[in-house]
Amino acid sequence: MSVERAIRAIESGEQVLYCTIGDQSYLVMVGLDGSGAKFLKTMIDEDEPSCLLQLPDCP
Repeated sequence: MSVERAIRAIESGEQVLYCTIGDQSYLVMVGLDGSGAKFLKTMIDEDEPSCLLQLPDCP
């Protein structure tokens, strides 16, 4: 799923997404940067999507 598709799915209520790191799962939500651009972040992230950035790349 692309970032853009995930943002649309979350905003429309079509899907609820979670990110699992180790044995913890975190709700994924849509954030806005300083210029108003949307990005994905978890509930525990502040202004940057640091938890999502720690995930390994998918093959």
